[in-house]
Amino acid sequence: LLEARDVLGGRCAPVPICPGFEAPGLLEDTSTFRAEIDGVTAIEYRTGRKTIFDSADPVVERFRPAIRQLLDEPPPPLAPRGGDLWQLGKLGLALRRLGRRDMLELLRVLPMSVADWLGEHVDDPVRAETLAYPAVMGGFFGPRAAGTAAALLFHECVRDRPVEGGAPALVRALEGACREAGVQLRAGTAVQGIRVRRGRVAEVVLQGGETLATGTVLACCHPRTVVLDLLHPADLPVRLEDQARCIRTRGTAAKVHLALRSPLEPSERWPAEDQRLLWGGDGLEGLERTFDAAKYGEISRPLLLDLSRHRCSDGEVVSIWAHCVPYRADEQWNRQARGAVEQEVRQRLRTLDPAVEEKVEAVQVLTPRDLEREFGLVGGQIFHVERTLDQSLMLRPCALLARYRTPIDGLYLGGAGCHPGGEISGMPGWLGANTMMSDE
Repeated sequence: LLEARDVLGGRCAPVPICPGFEAPGLLEDTSTFRAEIDGVTAIEYRTGRKTIFDSADPVVERFRPAIRQLLDEPPPPLAPRGGDLWQLGKLGLALRRLGRRDMLELLRVLPMSVADWLGEHVDDPVRAETLAYPAVMGGFFGPRAAGTAAALLFHECVRDRPVEGGAPALVRALEGACREAGVQLRAGTAVQGIRVRRGRVAEVVLQGGETLATGTVLACCHPRTVVLDLLHPADLPVRLEDQARCIRTRGTAAKVHLALRSPLEPSERWPAEDQRLLWGGDGLEGLERTFDAAKYGEISRPLLLDLSRHRCSDGEVVSIWAHCVPYRADEQWNRQARGAVEQEVRQRLRTLDPAVEEKVEAVQVLTPRDLEREFGLVGGQIFHVERTLDQSLMLRPCALLARYRTPIDGLYLGGAGCHPGGEISGMPGWLGANTMMSDE
């Protein structure tokens, strides 16, 4: 396993802020990790599973078995043949078990906007904004965009019990399972290229010139990076290069970490017993207006903030996703964006704890451009590929790269840009590895 960064875990790896303080990782929600993945026995799960729709739309629970089957298997093929027909038959049977009424409801909901779907069930605008959050998180769209209801439905149907200890514990368990299985783990080892001979993978070239002879590679980095940066243009089919360049990867989320010498004071808005706070502005309509500015490369306030807090040896870390911060390559703009995002975060935290400024040891602000540089997230897209209907299932990340295989023999994909998507699930790598082994 070759990891370019100095720590293992990708988007779940700890993020150092200053001496004595580190954040648990870019992504923290482990409730979507699939417990049925074999080989990892050191993971403990919290008890109980709760979906945000428990009191809003009980039909979601009836959708759950069919959606889970759809998302926990390779995506349906565009041109089925042989054994694919059995997979399609199982999926069709799962959908048929929904019954006519629920099947029609599912077909109605999938292309809807999350704002319209929630508008049928939720009257409180603040609650509606909270419920809609998983659908718009990190995406280049607002709650009025078509297909965002599907993103929320998929998220809710796979949520289960979170991992005890969060993302850091999950990374440690996976690392332990790899070492137990004899996997050689090499952090701080960036890949410069993948060499192909006679249509098949032949070598992996590392930065510094070292080469590793191999006939098989499972690439879990961004699919555009694999195709456009690691492969030589002469090895690319023209259609593959064209499709890879058209994969949309626009990010709209900035990450802020505050190292505090002492914890935030509990408040009515953020009680001490709650680790997480979602803090919006003016409901779904306000969120749509905020995204309108991001769509044109600007920042509008109030930003949607997703805050979590974590105790550490020297105090507390407050980790914040600030949404509707657009990606721009302009470095001067990014400096200004860091300042604007930090200013809003500090201002709003002062309303929770007026003494917060006296507690701040250090602040780290990562714009989407910074996330691209530091974590290889092309365009700053935290899920690698935008979660839209035309980049889902058998079209994720694109038609020629769907189902984990590539036109290059021995080269497979297994990262967040593959089906079923980019949250912490383990499934893209699991399904990609199974596909690779089935071909050997």
